[in-house]
Amino acid sequence: MFGAFDIDNAVNPSFKKNYTYIPQVSNNVEGALAEEVKYFAADFLNFRSIAPNLHEVMLNKNGSVGDIKLSWSSSDNMMKKIMNYSSKNQSKIHYRIGRSLNGGPIKPERIDLYIYVVKQIVDRYTNRWKEIGLPRPVEEYAIWNEPDLPFFFTGQNPRDPRTEYFNMYLLLAKAVKEMAPSALVGGPGVATYSSEMFLERFLRYCSETNAPLDFFHDSKLFN
Repeated sequence: MFGAFDIDNAVNPSFKKNYTYIPQVSNNVEGALAEEVKYFAADFLNFRSIAPNLHEVMLNKNGSVGDIKLSWSSSDNMMKKIMNYSSKNQSKIHYRIGRSLNGGPIKPERIDLYIYVVKQIVDRYTNRWKEIGLPRPVEEYAIWNEPDLPFFFTGQNPRDPRTEYFNMYLLLAKAVKEMAPSALVGGPGVATYSSEMFLERFLRYCSETNAPLDFFHDSKLFN
């Protein structure tokens, strides 16, 4: 679940015209169409988030929950389309909490505000799904995408981004469970073979802190 389902982005608005996407986004597209795909990705993945002003609110020392503007139309519409399609092939919805490629690798500056939005998402799509016309609730949440890669997560302390991710995971996973105890929560979705140490440390951290962990995702197993 990317793009319209992202909580926020930490990119400069001018980025839409100065995208620097890696070839992963367009490596199967020929010729001039590749540039159009990159432009579409910049628009869809980074500028249609649920809380488009959250990053600015977090940077404001006086920013509060009341300043956050939530926009549900894109995610609601996409959720309905995806669920209607997945109902036909009996696929489960796996909601990834975080930012997409080039959406800003730094850890959210105000985790309290980020947690607030996470709780709103879980409440909407797991607890109140009938009110917005979904055919079923979202039952699985993953915290962040491939945080072992620096263009997805660097943290605020580049010397130890792993610990920053682990601590953030603990808080967000607890927030999910607080809102929906029966929902499954996990992560981190490591990307490369060199990230085995990352995953080992993460699993040890969850064991030591009793962090909620119902699953983890090892991307390299699917490549």
